[in-house]
Amino acid sequence: RYIRAHLTDFYFAYNLPYDLFERILADVLHQREPDREVRLTFNPEIAPWELLFSEGERYERLPPEERAKVQHHLREIIVVLIKGMISDHLSFVRLAKEV
Repeated sequence: RYIRAHLTDFYFAYNLPYDLFERILADVLHQREPDREVRLTFNPEIAPWELLFSEGERYERLPPEERAKVQHHLREIIVVLIKGMISDHLSFVRLAKEV
């Protein structure tokens, strides 16, 4: 019985798409605290660029009153993207500095 419970939890978690999990979690949190601040569900420093771009675009499409709540997250995403773009091309930055 104990093992079956663990295996059920494992297979459920393994087969549940992450975006569905996030939606369920957001709905539950919203029901508990409707005015709760939006939180990042990932670490921008280690997140793939595709995720950073999609979240940044999603934040930019929000209405002004909702966008104000996530503006600091949007800034953080932009900073991480810029740092990543520059650090991927440090040789060009060094070359530009010498010219």
